[in-house]
Amino acid sequence: MKKSKIERQAGFTLIELIMVIVILGILAAVAVPKFINLQDDAKVASEMGVAGGVRSGIGIIHSALITRYASANTGDNTEVQNILREVTGNDRITHAFDSDRDGWLQRLQYNNRANAAPNLFEFVLNDPMKGGTDGGADKWLFIVADDGNGPVGGSYTGPASDRNSGIADENPETGKPDRNDEWDYTENDGTKNDSGDGRFALQEH
Repeated sequence: MKKSKIERQAGFTLIELIMVIVILGILAAVAVPKFINLQDDAKVASEMGVAGGVRSGIGIIHSALITRYASANTGDNTEVQNILREVTGNDRITHAFDSDRDGWLQRLQYNNRANAAPNLFEFVLNDPMKGGTDGGADKWLFIVADDGNGPVGGSYTGPASDRNSGIADENPETGKPDRNDEWDYTENDGTKNDSGDGRFALQEH
């Protein structure tokens, strides 16, 4: 007597099931690290891209200020203040933001709202030539430095260098951001044409 169709269907044996589980485990062991590396690479690429945009923006602002200063009375604080506000689009800026008149905005490195720029990104990533103060960059944070008497400066961290969710430290350093690194804006207030002015550079730790 012939068996029915249902009775003729055979199920998986225990050995076959074990082999499938083993194969899936091997695939997971190979694929997961590659996926994690892709996430890390994406964070680094994103952070480096934003840093490049910041550098370009700083250069644009510097060029615009130098051009305007060439035909201005830079000894007149009011005239300098008006130039700074027009170029940056920020009406809270004062002549003290560029006290040495070299086109680099010294006060971008401070976090004291009464005396400093609200945020570096507000000037360079939000079309500074048209104005606006609702800046910022996704997943970038400002880390305030304090000497015990209040904010004296600070640094920035991005997706790869974030203190909590950044990528693991690399040793030796590779020139790419990781969890303990930070980005600093440098301008030596009071000294014209000093080397390093206007830099937005990665500090590796």
